[in-house]
Amino acid sequence: MQWRLMRPEDLPVVHRIGNEVHPPHLHEEMEPLRSRFTVGREFCFVLTDGSHVSGYLVGHLWDDTVPPLNGVLRAPDRPKTAFLHDLAVLPAARGAGAARAGVERFLAQARRCTEHASLVAVNASMPFWHRRGFRVAEAAPGLTLYGADAVFMTWQP
Repeated sequence: MQWRLMRPEDLPVVHRIGNEVHPPHLHEEMEPLRSRFTVGREFCFVLTDGSHVSGYLVGHLWDDTVPPLNGVLRAPDRPKTAFLHDLAVLPAARGAGAARAGVERFLAQARRCTEHASLVAVNASMPFWHRRGFRVAEAAPGLTLYGADAVFMTWQP
């Protein structure tokens, strides 16, 4: 399994995996996903064995707010961070370090563009992100849309 840049034809399977892996309150429609891909192509990856996609990571450049959940995005005028919007790996592909490798690839791209990254940790995932170097930050506007357990986190090398 390897991570490669996402392609437009990957969007339907990425959408399906997201709705399979995430709880209903975090499901997003196809248009918001498509807008994230359009705004952040260099930050969007899929985990594949060459023929099947088993996971994805969606990111994009952003400002200092939290992007709206299930909202269509436009590129920010003054990007300040590489925002890691979503990471999902199907259960059958977990346990071999794929998620860690995807985050490393995302952070390598962040270093080339902004040297700063941010995300919203949900579903008790804060320990995973903490091990990747993300730290809890002051809550940003829009955080409550992601659920009661949502935590805003940032990363800098």
